[in-house]
Amino acid sequence: MPKGNSVTTEDILADKCDLEKRIERLNKKGERIKNEILTQIDMIDDPRYCEILEAYFIDCLDMEDIAEEMGYGPRHVYKLYSKAIERLVEFDSKRPVNWH
Repeated sequence: MPKGNSVTTEDILADKCDLEKRIERLNKKGERIKNEILTQIDMIDDPRYCEILEAYFIDCLDMEDIAEEMGYGPRHVYKLYSKAIERLVEFDSKRPVNWH
């Protein structure tokens, strides 16, 4: 960057390019994480659990919206969500540890 407070068009374009690269890296990382979450959700055998977890973790819906979308009461969705999380923890505890 040049001396003083002056900012050139070249500086702005360089910053823009750096930011675009960073956004692209973060988007790729976000897609990998999303795919890992979906892989874990897909291991669950109850489609209601899968639907709730996907709506919550992927679609970013709150429990009240999920309940409305599924035609359940919010308390029932919270209960199903808790059971779904228990199922995920159960799967995780059975997964072999990778030390590498």
